[in-house]
Amino acid sequence: MDRGGARAGAGRPLSLQHQIERGEKLAKKLGPFPHAVIKPLHGLGGVGPERPPVQSTRMLKVMCPGCGYTVRATRKWLDIGVPACPDGDTMEEVRGDE
Repeated sequence: MDRGGARAGAGRPLSLQHQIERGEKLAKKLGPFPHAVIKPLHGLGGVGPERPPVQSTRMLKVMCPGCGYTVRATRKWLDIGVPACPDGDTMEEVRGDE
């Protein structure tokens, strides 16, 4: 059974205009849909006066004080345990340089 699209009668596709009319008729029958005011963002990425704040990275810098080997990790994994340098030294979180 083909359920891929709207069809009228013996497999004839409905015209776009007919589909629009059906949608408008259904919307009128259902009535207004309660929702908050929609404020579209201006342009790609939300530029303009209503732009949401830019989110900072969640990756924190961790570095070996001995050799300078650097990785980044989330707070969750740093709370579980700080990674070890390939040389075997203990790495430290670098604060202020993110």
